[in-house]
Amino acid sequence: MASTAAAGGATASISGPEVPTPVPDVPSPSAQPAAEEELEEVFCRRLLQGPPEEEAAPLPHVLARVRQTIEDATSTAKVAFRRDLGLEVRKLELDKLSESLHQWHQELQAAASKQAVAEMELEEDRKSLAKRESHATNMELQLAHQREALKSMKESAAKKEAKLQERTREVEAAQAALDTRVQEAIQEAVQKLQEDQLRGA
Repeated sequence: MASTAAAGGATASISGPEVPTPVPDVPSPSAQPAAEEELEEVFCRRLLQGPPEEEAAPLPHVLARVRQTIEDATSTAKVAFRRDLGLEVRKLELDKLSESLHQWHQELQAAASKQAVAEMELEEDRKSLAKRESHATNMELQLAHQREALKSMKESAAKKEAKLQERTREVEAAQAALDTRVQEAIQEAVQKLQEDQLRGA
């Protein structure tokens, strides 16, 4: 009966509730084989290792030890899964960051290129504006010279006109004096002619 009870106990222990094996939410393909190998290695090592100085334990103790070994191996595998999963997630984050940095670098290069083109265009506009300003300055100087020349011409014309008027007045005065002398000479000649006629009569 004791053997039957032990067998029944052993059967109950074997057919009892299985220990759940926690698995990470999203295990990476590269992390799963390594974790399985680690689980197998730990499980086999602990099964093969027995108490070196103790006698063989009863079957329930062996099963309890096996269950504890499975739990420890499962915990170790879980930690390994989480570590590998964390490394995989970290690698993905680093890849995304590297991609973002590369994209930012390209955007900065494009912005720098656009800025260089804009600066070149601005420099060309500045040079063109400087040329237009220089041309306008030259035109203003030429207009100033022309105004000065026109002013001088007007002043010279005014002086010439004044001289001409003065000359005209002198000519008119001389003409008037000449007319007076001619009239006087005519009168004297007529008078002398009359006197000569009277004498001859």
